[in-house]
Amino acid sequence: MVARITRLDGAVAIIAVDAENGGCGRCSEPGGCRSAVLTQMFRQRGCEFSVQNRIDARVGDRVVLRLPDGSLARWSLTIYLVPVLAVLLGAALGSFCVGDASFRDFGAMSGSLVALAVCWIVFRLVPTSLGTGPQMVRHVDRAPNRMPRDMP
Repeated sequence: MVARITRLDGAVAIIAVDAENGGCGRCSEPGGCRSAVLTQMFRQRGCEFSVQNRIDARVGDRVVLRLPDGSLARWSLTIYLVPVLAVLLGAALGSFCVGDASFRDFGAMSGSLVALAVCWIVFRLVPTSLGTGPQMVRHVDRAPNRMPRDMP
């Protein structure tokens, strides 16, 4: 995946994925998923995230990012499976907590919505820097008119 450094915050780089090429830049190559069309259709403005800057990248540099092996599958399973289980558990608890049988459907619906809201809040608060997030691998190109830090 190719991204551009938009700003630096200490040892953390704030990056934006290049939307023109769908991220990886392999749209026209064999094995590419051709997701650039979807990327352009559903583009989010201002979608940035942070990555540890271990390669001394500077603002404007384009860098290659990689995900650790298995992290995409692990996070996908977590993001999809946990809310489904939470909704089912919330519906069961909500239905159980309502005493009157005529309000059990309302209790189940309320419990599932509360469980879904809790999942959303937890997923928003979980730090993405647990070692499973993207990591900078190398520069694609340096920003023009930039000098290395150690030069005057």
